[in-house]
Amino acid sequence: MTALRQDRLLKQFHGGATANVFTWRQVIEQVGLFNTRLKSAGDMEWGNRIFQAGYQQIYAPNVRVQHPARRSFQALKKRALRLAGGAYNWCIKPEDSFVQKQKMFARLLLDKLIEPVKFSIETFRNPKVKSLGQRLGLTSISFNLRYAGAAELIRLKLGGNSNRE
Repeated sequence: MTALRQDRLLKQFHGGATANVFTWRQVIEQVGLFNTRLKSAGDMEWGNRIFQAGYQQIYAPNVRVQHPARRSFQALKKRALRLAGGAYNWCIKPEDSFVQKQKMFARLLLDKLIEPVKFSIETFRNPKVKSLGQRLGLTSISFNLRYAGAAELIRLKLGGNSNRE
């Protein structure tokens, strides 16, 4: 339910989380390595360069990759803050105009504020989530993590630096 939505990432952003991306050496040789200045979202930025270079990107729904789960709320929150910082650094570029920066910041912030509402609706409609307690618990975690990410975006907007932690 909270797995990486690779299909959505590929369609919307022309990239995916590299937890399960496969490519050929020649692609890397042509478009280059990850942008090391980004502390997060480097995989998305790299995927976008792949798309811009004209390579076909394919979502394979039958591929499964195991990835270690985070075992505490604190670990989830740390990840949420890192991802918010990565999105901020990737989407708001120093060379952008003042207006472009403001629009992108508003878009990122709005996404952080709206996403938990969408998640909550999906959670309450999901037949796999059996009890009201589970639904409320998942919804609460989603709101807390996304709003922590929104607070991180505001902190960065006010001059803070993103963290890799």
